[in-house]
Amino acid sequence: MESTICNGVPVYYKTVPARNASPSSNTIVLLHNAGTDHTIWSTVAEILSEKHSVIQVDWPGYGKHRTELQQHGLADYADILSIFIKKNKLTSVVLVGNCLGSGAALEYCTRVKGEGIHAMILFNVLVPRTLGLMGRFFYHWANSSLNRLYNGVRKTLHTPKPMTSVAVKYQIGQPKLVPKEAINHLKDLNTDPENIQNLGLLIESLYKSNHLNNLRMADYFPKTMIVWGDKNRVLPWKKGKSFVNDFGPTGHTVLNGGHLVMLEQSKKSADIILETIAAPL
Repeated sequence: MESTICNGVPVYYKTVPARNASPSSNTIVLLHNAGTDHTIWSTVAEILSEKHSVIQVDWPGYGKHRTELQQHGLADYADILSIFIKKNKLTSVVLVGNCLGSGAALEYCTRVKGEGIHAMILFNVLVPRTLGLMGRFFYHWANSSLNRLYNGVRKTLHTPKPMTSVAVKYQIGQPKLVPKEAINHLKDLNTDPENIQNLGLLIESLYKSNHLNNLRMADYFPKTMIVWGDKNRVLPWKKGKSFVNDFGPTGHTVLNGGHLVMLEQSKKSADIILETIAAPL
């Protein structure tokens, strides 16, 4: 993987060049959710790279080449994204995110008023109001008078090896549709204590993005498609539907799958991305 320095930390990423002799002028940037890494998009990236250059990013704090990030709010990840886009001289990007990746893309878009963004396809958007029951529990605990206790527990968080299958199944609606190697890789990520502890820091910092709860799609937004997994337990579709109705994106669709629906429905996910890119402004 390649790397570049953003906000003082290395950001690792994988570039998949377009195979077509006349590639699109748009670059697709794929952004993963907390607790995983760039590989959740690998099958989708292979499909997209027929005509488009694709970049799969590992957020600092996650992935094989993990680097420490001091602040873990969505705006902090948007800072990383902003510098990454500038350093790679990307002038027309398609931002595709899941959970953390979608929330960071929204933060970035509002900051630059949509400049340089051709389209956004946002899977399972993370904002405070879309958290499921478990996420809300940790969110309120982290931001209560018991914060010190929360941080003490967070620093010791890890997923015991026998529980990794449960943790992975919690994120996937239809495990039989996901390749075994992808399942095993997710299990490995879940056994990494720092991976889980950084997820805890994100939940703790999420209150800084309360303004996204009431976000409405402004005129400066590019084409924005929202995709949700109907079996998502982490960010349930019931919460997502309420957010979508208020936000008013260009379009939205619900796929048969969980929080990692792009692993379960890779072809459909890629098709939605390509259709959104090709749709008229």
